[in-house]
Amino acid sequence: MDDSQPVCFIGDLESDDLILELYEEVGIKDIKLDMQPLKLLINKIRDTSLLSSGIRGAPQIGKVYRSGNCKVFGVLWQSSNGKPHYQGRPIVGIQNLVHQYFDPDTCELINNLPDKKPDIVKFLHNDEISFVNLCYNEKDDLKVDLNEFQRGKLHEILRQVAYEQFLTAVKIIEQTEAQP
Repeated sequence: MDDSQPVCFIGDLESDDLILELYEEVGIKDIKLDMQPLKLLINKIRDTSLLSSGIRGAPQIGKVYRSGNCKVFGVLWQSSNGKPHYQGRPIVGIQNLVHQYFDPDTCELINNLPDKKPDIVKFLHNDEISFVNLCYNEKDDLKVDLNEFQRGKLHEILRQVAYEQFLTAVKIIEQTEAQP
């Protein structure tokens, strides 16, 4: 039984060339893919010697899960020290609503969560406190085995805490300015 995974490249590049390069890297039979197609595509985009290539700019990275759900990821472009991009466009200021970004140098998701558990108890409800506690170990270090859903939920909780802190700071400023 052939246990290979189907591979397809869509875009302006000669897809046969990309498929052949992918086969050279992983073999033709029993293809088990990880991030090889993304690495190959990023290398092609970065290669400015390919004058005939129609692909340029930050890649758009998405994932379709077995359930049919889809997720689009951001990417730091053109390197891990680059600016965040989402769906091929640079992110500006408050637009930064993407939960996860890829590092184009390693093709790994970047951890944008605090490594140590923050002191946010006064801003959260009991169920949120329990969830945050589950995300950190007994030394208050971020657990490395959090799944995508858990990371996204923790990110959203921390975003809500930051907004609450902002509102508190605004109220203090308004009260200070209102005093004669």
